Amino acid sequence: MNRDIDGTVKAARPEVEVGWHLYHSISFSPLYRADQSYSDISHFSDFLKVDTYDNVAGPRFHTWVENICSALFADATPDEVYPLMLKILKLEEGAFDELPSSGFSAGYVKRETERAVAGVEGRAKIWAGIDIDIP
Repeated sequence: MNRDIDGTVKAARPEVEVGWHLYHSISFSPLYRADQSYSDISHFSDFLKVDTYDNVAGPRFHTWVENICSALFADATPDEVYPLMLKILKLEEGAFDELPSSGFSAGYVKRETERAVAGVEGRAKIWAGIDIDIP
């Protein structure tokens, strides 16, 4: 679909840039990470706007962990799954119970932006979607 949209736009107006907003799942779901490759999508993109909002990442990830504990990890608690997800995703964030109020760190924005830049291998610009109060 991305290829077709990019091709249609470029055929009509080659000067128009085509890009995609990539939701938080690309940074905090190992399942979505396996399905969405920065490298693959960058072949059909002039830019990618990576959703790395640090303040809302905390509550979103907290809810995501709770939800995955009611499905894929139904026999586990969030306290058991959260450390595993941090390790798998190479995240360095605070206590699980504090995520809804603390959000993720500014370091998360930096690491995920670096991962996106490396992933596109120079084929597309990266627009980091940042929250407010990023140092």
